[in-house]
Amino acid sequence: MKLILIDCDGVLLNWKERFESIFGSIKDSYSERNIVKFCKSRNMENLGAITGAVEAVKFLHGELGYKFHVITHIGDSDEVKRMRMSNLISVFGAAPFYKVTCIDKRVPKAEVLAEYEGTGYWWIDDYWHNVAAGMGLGLKSIHFADKPKLNTVTTTNWDEIADVIHTNYLMSYGWGNLDVHKEWTA
Repeated sequence: MKLILIDCDGVLLNWKERFESIFGSIKDSYSERNIVKFCKSRNMENLGAITGAVEAVKFLHGELGYKFHVITHIGDSDEVKRMRMSNLISVFGAAPFYKVTCIDKRVPKAEVLAEYEGTGYWWIDDYWHNVAAGMGLGLKSIHFADKPKLNTVTTTNWDEIADVIHTNYLMSYGWGNLDVHKEWTA
């Protein structure tokens, strides 16, 4: 199976915009209490996509055959899981998703990623320590952030992510010399 392991909030879905509309600036209102309150609220069913994510997911799934395993620190209650699934399906449709794993913030994502150790699957997250954990497990890791870190692709641009994965896909079939850069974008 061609699989992309991926974080959700801040990578696929834009939680920050909704959070700030309720609590004010993240810089001023980011607290464990506010995060828990937000994650248990109906707001989690109506988050919009990060710019470019819908088109990239559609391309990576529809054209290249990738499925997505979402691994998210949103909490593990049944209601939270239901809201997360509802939101993902309303934004992206159900077809791209292989699995959605909702875990408590205290559980390291590395525990979930360990199942895929050595597979070379793609792993995309916006927190460096999660990206580094994936790299340590032999995953091809992308850091969804503005500030570059060593030994990984760092970007907040979904066109670039799709392009990196697409190019890698072509090279795996010996088609690395084709000029296909961004032909898939609208």
